[in-house]
Amino acid sequence: MLILGINFFHSDSAACLVMNGRVVAAVAQERLGKRIKHDSAFPADAIGYVLSRAGVQLKDVDVIAIPRDQSKSRVERIYYGLSQFSIGPIKAFIEASKRDLSSINLSRRIADALGQSLDTDIPVINVEHHLAHIASAFFCSPGVESATGLSYDGSGDFVSGMIAECQGPVIKVRRRIHLPNSLGFFYSAICQFIGFRKFGEEYKVMGLAPYGEDSYDKEMAKLLRTDDKGYYSLDRQYFQMHSGGSSGTETPDTLYTPKMEKLFNMKSFSGELPISKVQEDLARSAQVRFQKAVTRLADTAMRLGNSDHLVTAGGCALN
Repeated sequence: MLILGINFFHSDSAACLVMNGRVVAAVAQERLGKRIKHDSAFPADAIGYVLSRAGVQLKDVDVIAIPRDQSKSRVERIYYGLSQFSIGPIKAFIEASKRDLSSINLSRRIADALGQSLDTDIPVINVEHHLAHIASAFFCSPGVESATGLSYDGSGDFVSGMIAECQGPVIKVRRRIHLPNSLGFFYSAICQFIGFRKFGEEYKVMGLAPYGEDSYDKEMAKLLRTDDKGYYSLDRQYFQMHSGGSSGTETPDTLYTPKMEKLFNMKSFSGELPISKVQEDLARSAQVRFQKAVTRLADTAMRLGNSDHLVTAGGCALN
């Protein structure tokens, strides 16, 4: 069985090739082609590379897998959209629809990009975003036959966090945490407020945090809350998460509202050097609050899971 996995819905497009259950090649588009950091272009170069490494052609592929399944969390997505009286959810829906359309005739699109021919279309399997994250951690953990899986990031298929039981070849979802609550949006919003506004600059806040003091604990606790069960939520008056259309752009849409400036009693920062003590303290307080929320979520995951092992993945797992 030859499976081609590709990501091309947002930044960091990539390709991976799995042959008989073993990863034989994987690469991000940014490493090839035009060498653009966090490249969101269709990963034609990455696909060509992994096929070449395995010594196969596109016609040899049995299945194409993509980490996106819009059929999941449909009820929650519709309810959220109907509850909002703004243009944001509409723009987000349009953006999602465009991504779905991009999957039509996918194998033919790949063939054209590679200059190869196909006699028949290759079946495409949609894998739920966070399920793909957990699979990447569990199935690539040598010697681990069972584990509790925890995935958390900004969002994917209207979910920002997932807890799952992993046993052998089966991953069973135990809990989904839906938008608008998101650890990733919290972290990125603070990142932008401090002055790091480009896509993927969250690592700078993580690195800045040790230089500061936890001077804004009360404010961060208001922004990011945890309940007695260990789940997180955001105070929505400080966040604007569905302006839509920012995927793959160098400078994403602003994720915080003007009320955040009132909460901290200061203007957001422009990102100019030198870095101030206030920015260091904001980074430290955000990191501390984030870690507390993640630790509580991990405790909850372990109680729901079926194993002493914990595997994590997603855009926030490194942070």
